[in-house]
Amino acid sequence: MISNRDVTEALLQNERVVSCQFLGKGIFLLRMEGDSLPMKTNSYGVMQIVDPERFNREFSPRNFVVGMDELSLAADRELDEHDMQCAKAEKEYYDDLDICDTVLE
Repeated sequence: MISNRDVTEALLQNERVVSCQFLGKGIFLLRMEGDSLPMKTNSYGVMQIVDPERFNREFSPRNFVVGMDELSLAADRELDEHDMQCAKAEKEYYDDLDICDTVLE
């Protein structure tokens, strides 16, 4: 979970934020300019919406998968079929988390 301090800093830097209410346990009710309804989302979702550059740099689930970036360096290191399947499964798992856990309804 991203700290409330980091979320608050990001909220204050984004002029499009209309309101953000902390509901507890890492859940927020975020309303952005132009939205008809507020979004119930977790701290990762808030950061991804409010400061996508920082989210991708610091908090993206990809950054927490050990060895994920090594796939792009396959020329330096030979991966066997098992390694490739594991890495692909991890990527799909974290991609699913990205979609499912970003905005909670």
